[in-house]
Amino acid sequence: MTIKVAKIEDLPRILEIRYDAIIENSAQTYSPREIKILLQDANLAELREMILDQKLFIAYVEQQIVGLTGWKDLTLKHVYIDPKFERRGIASKLVMHTQQDYITRTKNNILKTGCVLYAVDFYQKQGFEIIHQVKDWDGSEYYQMEKKL
Repeated sequence: MTIKVAKIEDLPRILEIRYDAIIENSAQTYSPREIKILLQDANLAELREMILDQKLFIAYVEQQIVGLTGWKDLTLKHVYIDPKFERRGIASKLVMHTQQDYITRTKNNILKTGCVLYAVDFYQKQGFEIIHQVKDWDGSEYYQMEKKL
């Protein structure tokens, strides 16, 4: 596996991975209505900004993009893995890479994230702690988490 800075031309694959990951992982936790809102909630302007700022990273396995994550402001964002490549340590390596970039560039020692309900265990294994549970504008719930680096 290799980790690289994302490029604008990677956006179609990035959006495909995001879609597949949400479809695969959210059905046990969210209602069909909430899933539909999650799928429609892709912020292309934010993804483009993170790419241009070199704050969005992608993982390659055999020259195929299989995952992504990045950071903006004080927040870890867009942690998605192609479901066919889950449970191989890719997300953990991406998060570690992103944390190192964040520390180097910001000198901050706290990283926050908003976590969908089905990913809490993953984030806790990465050292994030739950700060509080939030009810979003659409009625769906997620956790605000943070990690001391």
